[in-house]
Amino acid sequence: MWGTADRVVSREGHEMLVGLCGSADAELRTYAGGRHNLLAEPSLAADVAADIRAFVLARAGARAT
Repeated sequence: MWGTADRVVSREGHEMLVGLCGSADAELRTYAGGRHNLLAEPSLAADVAADIRAFVLARAGARAT
């Protein structure tokens, strides 16, 4: 997960991490205007939390409802 306004870690750094993680289902999800701590962004926090929840539940075999 990466916000397009992140000044701490670059998009390239996140892409490198995804490429090196060794997981077949790794993906880089971006959030327009988001800074480094996406869960602290008032306009993004709910969407980020929902995306995290859906990602975890999908891999745990549960339904993301």
